[in-house]
Amino acid sequence: MSSNNSLSELGNLLVSSLEYIDNYDNNQQRNKQSDIFYINTAGSKLTHAYEQIRNASEYADDHLFRQRAIRRFLARTLSFHEKTDISNTGEELVTELTLAGYINNGSMSNQDCKNIQSQIKRYYGAYWQYVKIEHSHTKCMQFKNWLLDVLSVRCEQIIQPNICQVSFTQFAFTYLRNNITKDNISNLTGSSIKPEEYSIILYIAIQQALLKLGQATIRTSLIDSYHQDITIIARFESFNEIIDDLFGSKAVAITERIIKKNGATLKMIYTAFYAPNAQMSISDLESESILTYSLEKHIKREYATLDKLLDNAIIKSIVFLIITKSIIGLSIEVPYDLIVEGHIEWVPLIINLLFPALFIGLSRFTLTIPNTRNTDTIVDQAVAMIFNDHPEMKISIRQQKASTGFSIAYGILFILAFVGLSYILYLLKFNIVQGIIFVIFLSTASFLVFRMSAQIREIEAVMQNKPISSVLRDIIYLPFIYVGQQISSKYAKMNIIAMTLDMLIEMPLKSVLRIFRQWATFLNNKRDDLL
Repeated sequence: MSSNNSLSELGNLLVSSLEYIDNYDNNQQRNKQSDIFYINTAGSKLTHAYEQIRNASEYADDHLFRQRAIRRFLARTLSFHEKTDISNTGEELVTELTLAGYINNGSMSNQDCKNIQSQIKRYYGAYWQYVKIEHSHTKCMQFKNWLLDVLSVRCEQIIQPNICQVSFTQFAFTYLRNNITKDNISNLTGSSIKPEEYSIILYIAIQQALLKLGQATIRTSLIDSYHQDITIIARFESFNEIIDDLFGSKAVAITERIIKKNGATLKMIYTAFYAPNAQMSISDLESESILTYSLEKHIKREYATLDKLLDNAIIKSIVFLIITKSIIGLSIEVPYDLIVEGHIEWVPLIINLLFPALFIGLSRFTLTIPNTRNTDTIVDQAVAMIFNDHPEMKISIRQQKASTGFSIAYGILFILAFVGLSYILYLLKFNIVQGIIFVIFLSTASFLVFRMSAQIREIEAVMQNKPISSVLRDIIYLPFIYVGQQISSKYAKMNIIAMTLDMLIEMPLKSVLRIFRQWATFLNNKRDDLL
């Protein structure tokens, strides 16, 4: 390690961005309004309980729940068939989020509600301007989805500004653009990358790989970075079409994979300095020795936090599987047994209900936190990055060509895994429907465990030695992980259970509570008139 304690270009960028964040936070505190917005919390327990069930059925990352709740509110409240009155929509949104437990009562001001109302008015008005000039129903629905994505993020940014995420993205972008070039991506994809697309590709990959942001948030960040205005409809439309194409592109997927594989140090820098609960500051950058000491402590805390997160993820996955399996069992498996078999096949039903959850619970013992060697490597890389203008850290970029022999072996393994499982289920007297349901839920459970293990791999700066048991587990479950990935992808796009909950419970529940609040407000006003 160099004895030179002067900051590198990246180190100076880190300091300047942290100073900017501090100044921004201080201004926010000074400008905070005294007219705090309080609400009547009647119905909060019922609303909060529903949101917990709704979120369990969706199985998304926790930091996306509030934004998705905002989007559901907007989609439910704003009419896109005919233009309607949207007055007080901002207050209604803040009220609903407060009742659901997404924000604390009294944490928002009346000015915040007005700012949200202003954003809703602006974007809702833009939609009706668009439909005047565009008569294609498909394009109008596409524009509506863009609008709901961006507007939901705009509303959340008023609740919690995203300045830290934006600042870190710029830091990571500055580092990675010198290591993952346009030519690197072109060589790996086998197609040329346009210069104007390269920055967007890298930007999307950073926010997906390191910050785990949803496409709505990334879309809005890009709109801000490229100064797109929804009122300039033609430019807004063409820009979003470009983003849509890139979201599903091979270039973004490969770049994201490279960043995940090489991003452990960047992730630790984010959690140390930029995250909402970051415990390190500019004072930890005074020298290499101070940074080394502070970062080692931080990494140990992150290991402990990840350990707890994995425990919570296991519980959440089990609840998710039990809820979805119970609904499918009642709606498909039990009726099929009664119609075809004449009675309920209890053994397959119980196995289908319990085995995937038990599988996930036992898999927790295979998920282990990295060792001290990994900690030392991350610290060395971070110190080199911040104090050395020419850090030794190199990004690993290799074009992997699949061997024909291995591809054939994988195909055979894939077939044997499902043939073997089918034979076992046959011996247990599973019928075709019960067998399909078992495969679906085992594959989903395998993929959920794989996602959890990916969280560990993303903070590994050195390759960990895998025990033989882990290698054998990967060989056996890899086909099921692949199927689970496909199922999860389709489930995320068409979550029938969540859609059912929205229609049968959320819409009537929140409509009734909204009318109740309006009635209570009316009575309070009448009472005030009598005084």
